[in-house]
Amino acid sequence: MRVAPDANDGCCRWDEFLDDFATAWARWFDVPPTQAQWQMARRDWKAGNTGYEAAHNAQRRSKERVIKLQHKAWESARGVLTRAARG
Repeated sequence: MRVAPDANDGCCRWDEFLDDFATAWARWFDVPPTQAQWQMARRDWKAGNTGYEAAHNAQRRSKERVIKLQHKAWESARGVLTRAARG
């Protein structure tokens, strides 16, 4: 993501945002951000979020995706379990 270090589009300069984002990201994730996650971080920055808040938003989005996938798995398993219970 190419943004000038002194760009001030959000709540703070991009380089300040980036430092906070990188620190928080490393705390919560074991892999570097994908291109899509960088784009979301930039949108968060433009919306006035700090780097910490953007990383926290990414963590929340990740958890929501996992919950949604788990829900879909249980929904699809429900039909199988219902048929098995009926015999």
